[in-house]
Amino acid sequence: MDSPPTQRDPDLPSRVLEPATENSQKEDSNLPEVEVCAQALDVSSKAAPNLPVSITLAIDTEGSSYLSTKPQTNTPEEELFPREVIASAIGSTNLQAELKRPIKIGTFNNLPAFLLRTRFSFQRVTTSSFCRIKAAEVTIVFEDAATSPDVKPTSLPRGTHPAIAAWYPDPLFEGEVSTATVSNNVEGELNATYLGAGANLKIGQSKTSVCSIPLMENIAHIFTQIATGRTIIHSVRGGGRHLNALTWTIEEDRIAKAGIPRDLLLPLIVTHQSQRFRARVTVKAHFGLWRGTLARSVPVLGRNDEPLFFDPGALEKMAREGVERGPDGKLIAEEVEALDGLDLRVWSSLEGSAA
Repeated sequence: MDSPPTQRDPDLPSRVLEPATENSQKEDSNLPEVEVCAQALDVSSKAAPNLPVSITLAIDTEGSSYLSTKPQTNTPEEELFPREVIASAIGSTNLQAELKRPIKIGTFNNLPAFLLRTRFSFQRVTTSSFCRIKAAEVTIVFEDAATSPDVKPTSLPRGTHPAIAAWYPDPLFEGEVSTATVSNNVEGELNATYLGAGANLKIGQSKTSVCSIPLMENIAHIFTQIATGRTIIHSVRGGGRHLNALTWTIEEDRIAKAGIPRDLLLPLIVTHQSQRFRARVTVKAHFGLWRGTLARSVPVLGRNDEPLFFDPGALEKMAREGVERGPDGKLIAEEVEALDGLDLRVWSSLEGSAA
């Protein structure tokens, strides 16, 4: 006698959704989602059929204790000159972006210009390799700070936006070379029978040398090579006809595997039209939970921070009077001579060869 058909347990959910928190609703709706398919789900002591269950997990980057961020905002005074701390995040890795003072005021190609020194700190709290920052991408974009909301930055004519005239490294920095000995093992086995002949090939790689004595039916070959690695920083200027965007990509030494430099000072020269403008800085990093698609799409710094504002008239007045100083006593702005021909490498924290 046939058994009755199995009834579906009404308590068994066919799709489980993690409820969105209040913080996640306020965040960027483009946050990636991860789908997990489970072949079996035991939800009670009763026997349940093996049904595929799709679980959608929303990653809340702001509410997670893994990386806690507090958006940086501007005071009324900082609507005229940029704040020193651009963005900051604290967690298993401490991240911070700063604009060093004083801002150097001069000219470049007979245009008014600022020499800006950006500093990026990637400090690991733990020694876990999970927290090692393997790569980072720093992007800075300058736009006209129009007072009228009807004026869109993309509709402004060429020359209205500030332009990035010079920067370092341009385009490539390569750190000191590190080496490692890598042994590649190639083993082969030849089989011959009355039905025909066959061959099996196995290729492996290790960092230790292995001695092998080949037999008549086995063929083994070991060859050793030197693998090299180095820290690499590559830059690309963008922004189309405005030339108002710059991206630095930092990659760790793939042999040393010690992460990217923990402290970077990267300079650039920006020309402007003596009009108030703003800058946005974002940092993307590959480490811990931030990897793959998430690392490429969600910045760890700068996503929710207010932009930096530059009022050339106010900054020039500060430089002439030499009175306005930050809490550490440093001048906010300082007048210098022409910035043409300036060796920006001197103003950076990098050592090694530049191309």
